[in-house]
Order: sequence, then C-alpha cells, then structure tokens
Amino acid sequence: MVRRGHLIFRGMRVRDYFETSEHQEYLCRLDGRVGPATLMTQVCHRLDGDVDVEALRRAVGRLDEAHPLLRRAFAERDGYVVLRDGRDRADLEVVEVPDDRAAVGWCQAALRRPVDLWAGPCWAVSLARTGTGSSYLLLRAHMALLDHQSLDLLVDDLAVLYGAELGAGTGQPPAAESIDDVLDRLFELGEEQAEEDLDWWLDTFGRLGPVETGADLTDPFDATPDGPPPAPGGHLAQAHVPSGGIVPAVRRLRVSPFAAYTAALLGALGEPAATRSFRVAFVVDMRSFLDCERVVGQLSQAAVLRVDVPPGIGFAELSRRVAHQAAESLGHQAVPFERVVVELKRRGVPVHLLAPVSVNYSLLRAIDWPGATATAIELDSTTALDDTAGLGGYFDQLDGEERLRVKLYAAASSYSAARTDELLAQTLRCLEAGLASPDQPLAAGAPSA
Repeated sequence: MVRRGHLIFRGMRVRDYFETSEHQEYLCRLDGRVGPATLMTQVCHRLDGDVDVEALRRAVGRLDEAHPLLRRAFAERDGYVVLRDGRDRADLEVVEVPDDRAAVGWCQAALRRPVDLWAGPCWAVSLARTGTGSSYLLLRAHMALLDHQSLDLLVDDLAVLYGAELGAGTGQPPAAESIDDVLDRLFELGEEQAEEDLDWWLDTFGRLGPVETGADLTDPFDATPDGPPPAPGGHLAQAHVPSGGIVPAVRRLRVSPFAAYTAALLGALGEPAATRSFRVAFVVDMRSFLDCERVVGQLSQAAVLRVDVPPGIGFAELSRRVAHQAAESLGHQAVPFERVVVELKRRGVPVHLLAPVSVNYSLLRAIDWPGATATAIELDSTTALDDTAGLGGYFDQLDGEERLRVKLYAAASSYSAARTDELLAQTLRCLEAGLASPDQPLAAGAPSA
C-alpha cells in the first residue's frame, strides 16, 4: 500500500509535504488521462424536514477543522506525488431547485464537475433545496484523497456536528485515527511481508493465458502521463430484481453476494469447452487489514483474483471457488498491486490482459439526521474510469428496499450496447438458475457479440 524510500523521513512531516500511497499517486496520474470529474466518489441523502442552512454551514466548517486531511491538496515533489496544505477550504454550496426530480438531476450533474487536485479542496458538500420541503445533501470527493468508506464516516460526523449547532446531541463525533499514523503502521507491516506477498502475486499472475472474452482491452494500470487515453464512451445496462429470494439463497450457500454475483457473471461469459482462467478485479478496504475503522483517507486499493473455470462446474462450486480465491488475495495485501503490475511489466507479462472483468459490491446505508428523516439516494456514479475495463459488474443491495440493483458497464471499444444488454440478461439468468439449482452445471451459451 505504501511506497518505500520515496521520502527520506518516512511518515514524518517534511516541511509542508506528506507522503502518499502508490494507489493515490496512480489515481492522480490517471486523472490527467481520463479528464476531470471522472474519479469521484459520493454519498447522497434526501432530508425530509427543516434544514438550518447556517447551522449546516458551521458544521461543515467544524468537520473541515476536525480532519486535517480535508484541507490538503496534491503536489509534485522530486518526481513523486505528495500531499501538502491546500490554499482553500470547503464551504457549503446551496442551490434552490423546484422539486425532487430536479434535485436528483442537479446532484447527478454535480458529480461531473471537476475538483482541482493541485489547489484543493479535493472534496465538496452541497445542499439542493426543493420547493416541496425536501433537501438533498451531497458529499463528493476525488478518490485520490478519500475512499467511499471515508465519506460514510464524514456524513455521520457531519450529522453529529450539525446536531450540536442546533443545540442537540453530544456535540462531538467519536475520535478518528490519524491517516498519517495509519499509513505508518501499514508501511511497517508492509516492510515485513511485502516481498513474500510480491512473490505470491507474481507466481499467481506471472503465467497468464489468453483472455477469453474476445474484447480489445485497454490497460487499466498504465497510468503514465503520456500514455494513450482510454477509448471514449461505454454502455451501461442495469436492472432491479427482487432480493427477497436471492439474498437468503446466497446466504444458504455460505458465500458473499460478491462471490455469487461474480460466479453469475463468469457463467454469463459462457460455459467453456476447456478450463478457462479469468482475472477479476475488485476493491479492498485496508481498514479491515489494519483493524481500524474510524480513519478518513484513501485506504482502498485494487486487487485481482484469478479463478479457473473448468467445464461442467456448478454455480455453488464456482461461487465457493471465487470466495476462496478472494480470501486468499486478501491475505496478500502488504504489497500495493501497482507494484505487482510494474514488476509484471518488467518481466514482459502482457498486463493489459490482467483484469478484463471487474466486480464491486456496495450497500446504500441509512443515517440519523437531526430534525429530518434521511433516505439514501442512488446516483449513477459510473465514470470514464470504467472505460479502461473490458467489463464492469456492480451488485448493489439498496438499503431499506427489497430489491437488488445489478448493472454492467462495458467499454465502447470492447462491447456493443446490444452485447452489454445481453450479458446483463444472461448474468441474471445465471444468478437465478444457479441459486435454484446450485449443483447443476452452468448453462452453456455465451451471448453473441
């Protein structure tokens, strides 16, 4: 996770500069390739009830003061990307819109607005007030500074601070651990295990076979500033399905929804005539690795699991195989995956074939908001980053509702819109049929191009 030897005094303040992880540097470099506003993460809630705008503005200021990382921006130093104190502070942006539909549209458009990584602030808070009595609270940030878990922590802290400004509640959120201290711990752990983990990754991915999807894939890890930009455009297909039967069935298999959905997606790519090896990218939250939950910063990194799919495999066995490989991958996180990619490139391995499939699992969560009822709002945060992947799958359980959102996002250079829609339909069929008859072989027949 953390680069070694880039600054002389690792983990200590050097003038006004702070070291970043390799993943953060990768995201900063990638931002220059894919354009502004394409690497944003967000949380959005509809607030039904009165919102005191000035009290909320003061709470935003207190939140900014409580987390020093929020006041930092990025800079170049000795050829590396570092963090420094930014010039500007985040303030509450307030807009008036006629109704809920307009508010959601405004929040959706706000996700496409850039933040300046090099000047700051790299995060923003907005409130869209409707003429019908509801307000929409949006927190958004560049992924180079904050991951999604950080935004969940920040919106919880903001609710506590807002309550204090209203004269209610404890007035102070629980103490958060310093991101600099956490990165120091991660660096020390990484020193002990990094070389062993690097060997494991190289052994796992050092002899890759051909990709079976037939897609012309770009390299999601080639973030050099002068590298070619990703192919523009992509195709999104999504569907909502009842979760009442699916979620309990997944639990009966004793695997995670992530494992079950990944198995369904691999099944949708077609039953093989011979064993095929798939590489599936996913996101790892390093907080569990370090046993620290209340940390604001970028503590996620990319990981890849390798799953072999033999002919005639059943849904349950494939799901368990995915779960096993994911767990094994999680045990080797001391080395940043970017470093694995660099070493693979040095050895001549075609890394553009490394992860043609990516899968994410998320849950929209409720919050307690003083004086109002808060409802999590689903925004489409699919961005140009997904254009660098051959196929992206998302399996979202919507908080408080008996439904799941299953969506696929495919790069325009890899899949047609018709193929993307067909893949989604096939994935849903594999999921439902596999849960109904988990030991039966996956159905043959991949969608046509």
